[in-house]
Amino acid sequence: MKQKTESPNEDLPADEGHQAFRGRKTPDDNPYQEDDWRHSEWQFGWDCDEQSNPDLFDWPTGKFK
Repeated sequence: MKQKTESPNEDLPADEGHQAFRGRKTPDDNPYQEDDWRHSEWQFGWDCDEQSNPDLFDWPTGKFK
């Protein structure tokens, strides 16, 4: 019998990105290395929330308003 390496309650990287945006973390807070597939998935989740709330993050300063 194979063992699962991930718990069913473990968040996917995109979910972590959503949560990071809601927690006012910047893209620089992405916990994954750029060569890890999870890096782009985390960024995808963060970007989705940012696009839904475009007035919350100030790109020129790299900070939340």
